[in-house]
Amino acid sequence: MSGKATNSCRARRNSTALPPQSVFPLALEAVAVFAGKEKLTSGSEDTLRYWCHRKLVKEVLSHTKVKVLQPDQFEEVEWEAVYKALTSDVPRMFQIWACKQVCGVAGTNEMQARYTPNHCKKCPSCGVEIETCAHVLTCQEEGRVALLHKSIDLVDSWMKEQGTDACLWKVLIEYAHGRGGKTMGEIVGRRGGHWRQLATAMDSIGWRRFMEGMIPKVAVMIQSETEDASKCRLTVKAWSAGLVVKLLEVTHGQWLYRNVHVHDIISGEKARNRKESIRKELEHQMEVGEDGLAKEDHYLLDINLDDLDHSMGEDQAIWLLALKAARKAQQLRESQANGTASEENRGAA
Repeated sequence: MSGKATNSCRARRNSTALPPQSVFPLALEAVAVFAGKEKLTSGSEDTLRYWCHRKLVKEVLSHTKVKVLQPDQFEEVEWEAVYKALTSDVPRMFQIWACKQVCGVAGTNEMQARYTPNHCKKCPSCGVEIETCAHVLTCQEEGRVALLHKSIDLVDSWMKEQGTDACLWKVLIEYAHGRGGKTMGEIVGRRGGHWRQLATAMDSIGWRRFMEGMIPKVAVMIQSETEDASKCRLTVKAWSAGLVVKLLEVTHGQWLYRNVHVHDIISGEKARNRKESIRKELEHQMEVGEDGLAKEDHYLLDINLDDLDHSMGEDQAIWLLALKAARKAQQLRESQANGTASEENRGAA
């Protein structure tokens, strides 16, 4: 290529809004495509996918019907870490759950009541508040709170093992244990610089969203500049994605506790309701007593209702069916006997 042609090419580049010449690795490269600050080359499909998803998510989360994050809050989050965590390190069903939890459409009682008539909206643990996705994290039931703090302690151990910046590690764990009752501004106090930026970003994002894996960009920056880098066992990108997963696991743990409470076959809420129904019916049968039962079936009234509290209730349900069947059989026998007696009386007449 002639010198004039080269100069002409350079002039065209300088006359546009493209990045400086230094970003072009090839002298004859006339066009470059960027997504965010990253230059796209062959094999950049994942980068392009990330930026497309980022744009879409920003629009969705700020929509008036969703209202998860406003645009200024959205920009505080390290979305590359969230993307890496949810596309590389977790099962598909975990991804779906995380999306539902963030958007507030997971299967809480409040959500189920929208399509199930007469479904109770209250939390199965505390029995006081309406159960929403936000309440799953803030429920005051003693067992839930204890589990939350134990789960955060596991994040604490992970951060220490991975060589997290000592100050960053301490303030993030203190913030998590605060359960939304303590701002990051209160925790960092009078510290300036990056710590003041961290406080602003974290308090903008909020405790719930942080526990849903939305870590601030400035936290990742602090980790990247840690003074004791020799203790770091992960790259900054791997560390940030790992932290996202660990925080999501804390929130997921609250759902596991809740689901056991609801679905456990012995002590879960549904099991309790079913067994209470069996108990009431058995108590009714015992009040009726031997009336309507054949003498050989009187033994069916000898049942210990206290066993219901320590079993699945299957034996009691079978016992109840046997009682009802015995009464029905006796009723049929008495009906047949009465019918036979009536026919004999008519014949005698």
